Amino acid sequence: MEPQDGLLRELMQRSVQSLKEIPPRITNFAQILEQRISASGIDSISPFVLHSLYRAIVALSWMAAETNDERYITAKSICSRLLHTMNTRWKAAGSLLSRCP
Repeated sequence: MEPQDGLLRELMQRSVQSLKEIPPRITNFAQILEQRISASGIDSISPFVLHSLYRAIVALSWMAAETNDERYITAKSICSRLLHTMNTRWKAAGSLLSRCP
């Protein structure tokens, strides 16, 4: 076994571990945003969040397709719901939703 093989294996394991940590973080972020919208109104959220949610949906869609893991599907659904809510204030959210996989 080459020393590079061990390094490659370690990097792959780190990547997989990072992917496993993403859904709860995204879900938590989206739920905090939903709470803030409920408490302070949609105007309390920056429109810059739209792109973050869109990118999260794209990544979660890919991970869900690759693994069929329910956590990715649930996190994607929460982010989509939030973008739909934000569409009442910023129509760009609806545009992003229409491009989501």
